[in-house]
Amino acid sequence: MHSVPLFDHIMVPEQVRRWGKGLIPEQVRKVIGQLDKKPVGRALAESFGLKVPRLYQMNIGLFDALALANSHTDTEFVVKPVHGKNSWCVLLLRRTDHGVFFDVMAQRERSIEELCTETYKSYVKRRIGVASNTVNLWMVEQLLIPSPESFVPIDDFKFYAFYGEVALILHKRNFFVDGKWSSLYRWYDSSWNPIGTGKYDDKLGLEMRPPANSDSLMQAAVSTSLKLLAPFSRIDLYLSCGAVYFGEFTMLPGNPRGFDDETNSRLGLCWTSAEDRLIQDVKGGAIPVELYECYEKGLVDGWRNLRV
Repeated sequence: MHSVPLFDHIMVPEQVRRWGKGLIPEQVRKVIGQLDKKPVGRALAESFGLKVPRLYQMNIGLFDALALANSHTDTEFVVKPVHGKNSWCVLLLRRTDHGVFFDVMAQRERSIEELCTETYKSYVKRRIGVASNTVNLWMVEQLLIPSPESFVPIDDFKFYAFYGEVALILHKRNFFVDGKWSSLYRWYDSSWNPIGTGKYDDKLGLEMRPPANSDSLMQAAVSTSLKLLAPFSRIDLYLSCGAVYFGEFTMLPGNPRGFDDETNSRLGLCWTSAEDRLIQDVKGGAIPVELYECYEKGLVDGWRNLRV
């Protein structure tokens, strides 16, 4: 009898990137291997029919990104590094006057000069973009807020999805305190019941609750996971003014060893089961041709907006 591998043993970069070789078309594997790059993930999500925040411009310098936000007829924007990870150097802005923005995270007004200077200083310190040799590339997107009456950072719902089945949901709430980003977390099972996993035990927001229209989030996560031809993906989604928006795909979430033994084993079993189902569907011809065409479109559109 073969033992089921633990999730943290599966989440090894070389192993994840090799998966599907000889089984999945190489153009599909190429797209999946680049999903950590925002333009590729965004393009694939759009080809799947997910709503994505409006993109104003990409691959411009920080000064030009802020200048665009300062002159556009719209007034609310996200300015973030193209090759950034996590929430580092992400600006959530509402323009209140020419050259002045309300910083949603800091909850105060800041001048365009202050934003440019302080953000670029942090960008250099974090060495964002250095690995890809494409420094100072930024993108400007539509700012998503929970509701028109609630101008606060939007909650992030991270679905640990295994080819059509959701095993875990991580509810993340960002805020700004003492001049720094901070976060609270809440874990749910697939029925939105709070559970423990061993991760973020010191940062749990016990007052956090599932959203009112959680079903729409779950439906989007499950249907997207079935289109993503990999045994596992973490799918980030947002609820903004009642609509579900795509955030990002993550094929290798950070610190899988942080889970407790029970969760680590359960996620490993989920991965093995998803792998079996996916192999059966691919070999049985159950993957529609139209889905492969989505990957072709995602590859073309994503790389059109990406410098590597």
